[in-house]
Amino acid sequence: MRWIDSQLTLSLFNTTNDKYQVDSPSCPKFNADYYEQKKWGTCWQFTLKCIACGFIGDRMKMYKEIANGKPGPNPGQPNVALASALQDCPIGNTTVQQLLAGMDTPPPCRSSMQRTSSRVAAEMVKLNKTDMAQKLELVKEVNRRRGVPENEINITVDARYNSNTIVSKKKPGQNATQVFALGIETITDRKFIVAAVVQNKMCWKGAWLRGKGFPIECPGHEECTVNLYQFRASLRAQYSPGMFHGKTKEENKQLRTGLAKT
Repeated sequence: MRWIDSQLTLSLFNTTNDKYQVDSPSCPKFNADYYEQKKWGTCWQFTLKCIACGFIGDRMKMYKEIANGKPGPNPGQPNVALASALQDCPIGNTTVQQLLAGMDTPPPCRSSMQRTSSRVAAEMVKLNKTDMAQKLELVKEVNRRRGVPENEINITVDARYNSNTIVSKKKPGQNATQVFALGIETITDRKFIVAAVVQNKMCWKGAWLRGKGFPIECPGHEECTVNLYQFRASLRAQYSPGMFHGKTKEENKQLRTGLAKT
């Protein structure tokens, strides 16, 4: 099974037939068949041929493109639509490959899917930031009409973690390594989302470099995705030996006696 555009399929047959009548007038009948199929992610490019005379038409795209104004080929709409749909789904590229293969549809390679997903994710971040900024201006306008400071906005926060439990039985600290939080204003009845925060403790590149023997710490290196420490900064600080010395039982007893007399 192939994902192709029905209108472009008609255009393929009509265009190839017109060229066939010009280039092969001696052939009595155009007996069309597929000559070549080229895959571009989930998109396809087809070439038709005539079985009777061997005429081969031009290769045509069976998908619509999205003009991005950049050098190179424009991305296909099905590829971008698939990457956009996966942004808020609990499945990833590997599972999508298995689903497409189960439907007898040749799946795209994982590297191309990852590149498309990265570009789509960056554009969605820009779009969401622009939308939240517009919604924030609407809320500020409501405050100005009410005669209150525009920057005093009450919000409620809802967060989603990548873990079902808060604490971990196998390591100190929280069990979650990623969190996504939304700030929802309560000034208007629309309850606009005016802020979004993403906290991440994981960095694949840093872990890979440390596995290769490089003295890398996260965050701090190039292309690091960590923006939150695994432990609090106070636990990572270097204290002097005598700053927090341990008290003996006798010292604790004397301290309690002194406090009792005061």
